[in-house]
Amino acid sequence: LGYVLAAEDPKTGFWYIVKALYKEGIKDPNALFDAVMKEDAGYNIIRRVCDPHETWFMGLSSAKGVTHVAPVDKANRRGEMVANLQKRLGSTLFLTPGCPELRQELLGAQWSETTEGKIANSSKYHQLDSTLYLVDCLPPVSQTTASVAWWTEVRENDRKWRASQEEAKR
Repeated sequence: LGYVLAAEDPKTGFWYIVKALYKEGIKDPNALFDAVMKEDAGYNIIRRVCDPHETWFMGLSSAKGVTHVAPVDKANRRGEMVANLQKRLGSTLFLTPGCPELRQELLGAQWSETTEGKIANSSKYHQLDSTLYLVDCLPPVSQTTASVAWWTEVRENDRKWRASQEEAKR
């Protein structure tokens, strides 16, 4: 199982993949679910994405009160999904240093020379697949305000507070 965890910087709208790993050797579906939940512990998860092919995992999660979204028609949209990932990487999606395997998968993946629209040896790129699904299911890029220096934000908040205090005196 490939697992990626991404976080959005709310001030910039940029996404960062902060964790990418494999869960291997776990045969019991409940134990696998528990292992994934353990990775999520301590994070404010607002959207979970799952491979739509793995209906057993989605069903098990749903039965435990955890819902997932999934990319639509992933088999016929591989090229589009790869293009979307390429467009976002380095502009609105970034890898943190803790993702060396994912970095290698991104660098090593190649289109198949025999089957159009298929990545060669794709069965070994689970973190890449997880990243494709993540990008496909991200919320639309929102218009964000430019990031301001912390002292500017402090002064603006102070101005608003003083104005509210003056308003309360009236």
